[in-house]
Amino acid sequence: MSPADVLSIDTPRGKSEALLRASRELGRGQVVVLPTDTTVAVAADAFSAVGRSRLAALKGWDQPVALQILFSRPEALHALAAEVTPLMTTLTEALWPGPLSIMTPVNPSLAGGLADFAPVVSLRIPDHDVLRELLADTGPLAVSGVQGVEMSSEAISLTLEATVPPGSRRSTVIELDEEHEDGPVIRILRRGAVTKKTLQDTVGRAARVEIAD
Repeated sequence: MSPADVLSIDTPRGKSEALLRASRELGRGQVVVLPTDTTVAVAADAFSAVGRSRLAALKGWDQPVALQILFSRPEALHALAAEVTPLMTTLTEALWPGPLSIMTPVNPSLAGGLADFAPVVSLRIPDHDVLRELLADTGPLAVSGVQGVEMSSEAISLTLEATVPPGSRRSTVIELDEEHEDGPVIRILRRGAVTKKTLQDTVGRAARVEIAD
């Protein structure tokens, strides 16, 4: 990758140029490297079949995966998820933006064949102002950490770079089992920055929080 393909987001002028270019590249189905609030990630337009295919090739996915999808506004949750329950609303209103990812069946009517590619998705609003600014322009992005990605790959069209890189914290991944025979359950699939106690304190007696085996 040439130096011209690496743009800084540290200054107002640099950020504006970088976000404009990133939005254009993502809109063309390209893959962009960008900082999030938890890690550096590769990203593609969630509704672009070409973009998703390039992301899958970069990551070496040969089977369907539960795509991590980032977006900027809480209202988008109702468009992305097959169903938004009161329990999900309680969690998102309290803990988004932030490192909480909710696994849920995707809305089957979404454009671009997303439901066929990833029937289950992991949804999150990141706690990263610049990234949310980009998301407000591009719409939802499918992302994955850069681990295992060849960063010099020609499939990456642009890298957004910050002087202070993201920390190494992980998002907590949960699923909601609201039909459990013993009452609603929040199941932690991957431990991360949002703790079991935080989740339980957020929902009180409305649900039980447990860690998946």
